[in-house]
Amino acid sequence: MPRPGSILELPFARRPLFDLLGFEEGRAHVDVDYAGFGWATPARLWLDGGAATRCVERPLVLALHSGAATASAKELTLEFWLPPEEGDEERDPAPIAVPLAAFLERWLPALPLAGPIVLALCNPGRLAVAHPRAAGARPLHYAVGDVESWLELDDGVAGGPGLAGEDELAAGGRFRLAAEAWHVTSPGGEVASGRDPWQARGTHG
Repeated sequence: MPRPGSILELPFARRPLFDLLGFEEGRAHVDVDYAGFGWATPARLWLDGGAATRCVERPLVLALHSGAATASAKELTLEFWLPPEEGDEERDPAPIAVPLAAFLERWLPALPLAGPIVLALCNPGRLAVAHPRAAGARPLHYAVGDVESWLELDDGVAGGPGLAGEDELAAGGRFRLAAEAWHVTSPGGEVASGRDPWQARGTHG
């Protein structure tokens, strides 16, 4: 694949949430090397911050990957791992690094004007994320620490990435993103309570 010449040329495409979050039918272990990215607009998504789990209705989910955190870093940097260009298959690919703020300002206007924005993005440096101008009045949810994706089935059985099949998904369940904590930003700054006006179902225990 040719290297993109700009941020908007990155192959950041819409994908089913099941695939976007790294699930794979029949796989019996967590794929720690999963580096997929893209976006989805599910009917709802649960965010688990340890002390409480909230349901976000009709979010715009952006699945991204952060680069290595450094002690001096002041903002998150994204890494996009692309397939090698034709003829360079034997060369170790290098990721494309993009500042999160620059990525959001360019890509959000190109994506659906859905409800809240959820960043499915690890934040090992626990850095604050400023509310992007391109988000407008929509709140943005971001995590502190690592983010893990789970599919919880209606019978109470929970599966990590790769532990649930398409048949189980069709039978009912809920997607949950677990992190140390979740924060919400708005045009006026961070919402300390973690609640926002787009959150129709409130907080779930």
